[in-house]
Amino acid sequence: MIKEKLDSYIKESLKSGDKVRLSTMRSLKTAFMEFSTAKGAKPLDDAAEISIIRKLISQRLDASEQYKTGGRQDLAENELAESKILSELLPKEPSIEEIETEAQKIVTEKVMSKMGIYIKELKDKFPTANGKTISEVVKKLLTS
Repeated sequence: MIKEKLDSYIKESLKSGDKVRLSTMRSLKTAFMEFSTAKGAKPLDDAAEISIIRKLISQRLDASEQYKTGGRQDLAENELAESKILSELLPKEPSIEEIETEAQKIVTEKVMSKMGIYIKELKDKFPTANGKTISEVVKKLLTS
């Protein structure tokens, strides 16, 4: 779990003087804390951590584009640097071939109404995989 290593990442950042990494790790710790203390919060498991990190990366990339549009290249580069740091924390995603192989085992009936069931099974099997990739693989299988 990333949450367990987060304090050591923050200490390393403090010692090295890497301000961008430090602020990124602190914002991640805040996001984890907000998730854990939210009303009706679910436990912070690996899948939730990955989801939070992906959301933060997406936010950083969107902000970077907005800063570029606004002519603030310095801020855009900072957002890109933070997204890169967050990307390093994500575990390796399974390849499309791995997902397709497993999907072929799971998809027993080519019925579109069961697409959600198949996607859920694949997400359980590959918690680090991108949900969009999984849904595209399942949709391709069901329509072929």
